[in-house]
Amino acid sequence: MATVVKEKATEAQKAEFNDRIKEFREQVEAISEKIKTLEKEITAVTDKTEAAYQRIKLSELYMNVVSYHCGMSQLSQHMLNYKNESYLNEGRKILYKVLILLEEALGNHIDDSLTENDDTHVKLAGKIDDKWRLSFARTLGYNINLLEDCYGDNTKWKWSFVEVEGRYAIAMKNFIDYKNYIKNLDPRVEGFAERSNMMKLVKKLLLEAAESFRKKYELKEHRLDDMKYALNILGAMRRIHMYLGEADEANERKKVYDLWKKKMEDDLRKKEELDSRR
Repeated sequence: MATVVKEKATEAQKAEFNDRIKEFREQVEAISEKIKTLEKEITAVTDKTEAAYQRIKLSELYMNVVSYHCGMSQLSQHMLNYKNESYLNEGRKILYKVLILLEEALGNHIDDSLTENDDTHVKLAGKIDDKWRLSFARTLGYNINLLEDCYGDNTKWKWSFVEVEGRYAIAMKNFIDYKNYIKNLDPRVEGFAERSNMMKLVKKLLLEAAESFRKKYELKEHRLDDMKYALNILGAMRRIHMYLGEADEANERKKVYDLWKKKMEDDLRKKEELDSRR
């Protein structure tokens, strides 16, 4: 098979790239200034709900920075035929800041009461509407997928994105106001379509995250923490189905939960037996 030799970028291409990348950097700098201002304001906030709201808005700013870093990497690939992973690595670090801020604002609880954030959601209702919430969730998911795609299939960060997607799924689960969802199931109530689509998205994200952690467990090191995380996510899904009166779906999650748990316990027993023979 013939070896494909990448052509080196010409000086003219490098100059054009530098002009284009300058625009991206200026945008990042402008957002960074807003981030600094908001971070200062948060330190002075004493109300828990107001602080949660400010952290969500701050996470949105950081999320925009992630997209620009992906854009810079794509530009390098397109104009210079060179995948500059320094942009992607910086974007990945910032993505973790987004997740941390959301966890600080909404909690990182997985299989716990769905009314854990009731007080926060009641006070956020006047600040964040259903349309914005859904748009935020979709945009964050898009940026995570974009970052993964920019790295490619053979990246050393492949398995770390399983954690990212899991934390994203849980954050979005905790972003739903479940009491309000049940209260406003009438399609005539404003925001019904957005709330319904948000719920569908969260169910999809949770299922994909559980499957990814199970797959990581099977293919990577049989780490119990990975399978336990998958089981906790399935537990959270079952809790949601039960809360919504979806008995068949809840039973299905319970069957899968029991199957995966048995597999984990069997694997652990085999490992203990093998270790005892050594």
